[in-house]
Amino acid sequence: MKNIEHPELANTQWLLKFYYLVDITEHLKQLNVKMQGVGNTVLSLQQAVFAFENKLELFIANIEIGHLLHFEKLGEFKDACTASDPAQHLDLQQLGGFTSNLLQSFKACFGKFHECTRLFKFITHPHEYAVDSADLSYISGVSIRDFELQAADLKASDMWVNKFKSLNEDLERLAQQQAELASKHKWGEMKKLQPAD
Repeated sequence: MKNIEHPELANTQWLLKFYYLVDITEHLKQLNVKMQGVGNTVLSLQQAVFAFENKLELFIANIEIGHLLHFEKLGEFKDACTASDPAQHLDLQQLGGFTSNLLQSFKACFGKFHECTRLFKFITHPHEYAVDSADLSYISGVSIRDFELQAADLKASDMWVNKFKSLNEDLERLAQQQAELASKHKWGEMKKLQPAD
């Protein structure tokens, strides 16, 4: 209506990047929602970040071979371009580079999660993993001397070891139920499940 020209809307390479951003923003939004959930623990946040890093690696591999299953809008745009001009070449390699840069940014931003992996494993499986003073340095105010003595008591207690095993089995069972209900799109049934926290 104002007779403003937008030449980029006729530029295929610009539109390719635009549709890529639409799709990657949707993936980032889903991660953001997971990380803002009520009752999230540092363990669930770590798992969400690690899962997203795994997805980015998958996206990079898929983009390199031109497989855009996880980029719905970009795939539709690519298909429309190919249908209108089968000889047209769309350069997806730059998009793989963007995704690779995003992955590196995530690894830099959430580097502490990677450094604390052993400590987090100790939290979920205290009877299986050892923690040293370097792991504990991430938690301010922890007396390493007291912690080591309490961890030794915990590992020797059959009652607590069995309790941890039982809780982990319950959490695994709950995750399986959630996955099964999600695959059948039974969202209302998922709300009736026992909360993981």
